[in-house]
Amino acid sequence: MKNFIIYMMKCIKRKSAFIAVGMALYACCGVMKAEYYRGADNNKEQKRPAKFTNYIEEGTRWEMLAKTMDLNQNPPKLVEYVLTGWLEGYREINGKQYLVYWQGSGNMENKSETAYIRYDNGLVYSLRPGHLDEEERLLYDFNLTENEEVHLYMDSDYPDIVAKCTGLGEKEFGLKTYPVIKLECFGEFKGDLEQFLENLGFESGDVDVDLDLDQKFNLNWIPGIGAARGLLYNLYPNDAVRTAVYHNDELIYGTPPQPAGVGTIETDGECEPSNGLKYKPDGTLFRNGDKGIYIQNGRKYVVH
Repeated sequence: MKNFIIYMMKCIKRKSAFIAVGMALYACCGVMKAEYYRGADNNKEQKRPAKFTNYIEEGTRWEMLAKTMDLNQNPPKLVEYVLTGWLEGYREINGKQYLVYWQGSGNMENKSETAYIRYDNGLVYSLRPGHLDEEERLLYDFNLTENEEVHLYMDSDYPDIVAKCTGLGEKEFGLKTYPVIKLECFGEFKGDLEQFLENLGFESGDVDVDLDLDQKFNLNWIPGIGAARGLLYNLYPNDAVRTAVYHNDELIYGTPPQPAGVGTIETDGECEPSNGLKYKPDGTLFRNGDKGIYIQNGRKYVVH
């Protein structure tokens, strides 16, 4: 949950909090079970990743429910819409072939190349437009077995997220069963705390400078498709969201999201009206006893 809060904190500084959410799950024909093999000690049986169909290829798209919160209005308003990401076309970069990942919404007039993706035998790498001179970054390792770890980059504040495979499971959708990689993740905050908070728009005295920003969270990967939030959201927890995944226009998992439109945040009397309405970055009420970020009278605060 802390990982999601930090993600929302970074969104707040732009005054319009953009929350791209997605549930992208794996689909292929038939029922598949995880296989077992002898570990290094030749005694303990460990699960081997189940076979899967790779959909990290042209023709796959993710339709994710997204929200925009306008903090300039009182009360603030939430607008839901469908954010679409898809793989189309190739680009050669540093001698390697990458798929182009596009993202857009509405009539797609605002579509843009968001990332360049390379799949190699269960490993998924990415490059960012405008940063092609950087080393490609690992997004997924679909070959993980139980107790194996992989090191992943989130951003300059969390450059080394350690993701440990805690188990291999299954997920049912209709009459099909899909493999799942379960992960426990830990990331130590490596950035400058005061600069980090200043970049978010916090003023002096808003937060305790001893705030612990280290992260520990659990999430799932679906081999062949990615994380529950979508292809690029490999390090965000599996919140309940509405997302559909298609391949060649065929729905392979999920339910197409239906935006609710514009809504206002209302109070039920549990907040302190004398101090103004308190609400979380996702638009829900911040009640007495809650912890995390809240917004009140146009200012942002943290309770921990």
